[in-house]
Amino acid sequence: MLFATAEDLALELGADLDVPFVRARFERWLTSVEARIRQRIPDLDALVASKAIDEVVLNDVIVAVAARHARNPEEYERRTMQVDDAQVGFGFRDTGGRFALTDDEWLLIEPARPRAYAIMMGMPDGL
Repeated sequence: MLFATAEDLALELGADLDVPFVRARFERWLTSVEARIRQRIPDLDALVASKAIDEVVLNDVIVAVAARHARNPEEYERRTMQVDDAQVGFGFRDTGGRFALTDDEWLLIEPARPRAYAIMMGMPDGL
């Protein structure tokens, strides 16, 4: 089950889905992002069904990652262009691969893990 649609991504990017290859490209990107998430969270469908993961937040994250790729497919970090000396420079960054989620994005969609213990700081009231 796809949690984001080509229409969601087109709305985010202001793109026209009537162009023949755009819908197919968007669906491919969204499928790739979701596959990346499923590698880390294999029981994604069950967690969404049980409301452990918010479907709206999941949709937002999938669309954000695909939109980031659409806006910067070559993953350029910076560009330098100088007209007089004809100097051109490009900087690349290591993103962990195509469609990599940021740590903040993972925090938004990963279900809370139970803690083994808790440490109380301070004294209880009344002592």
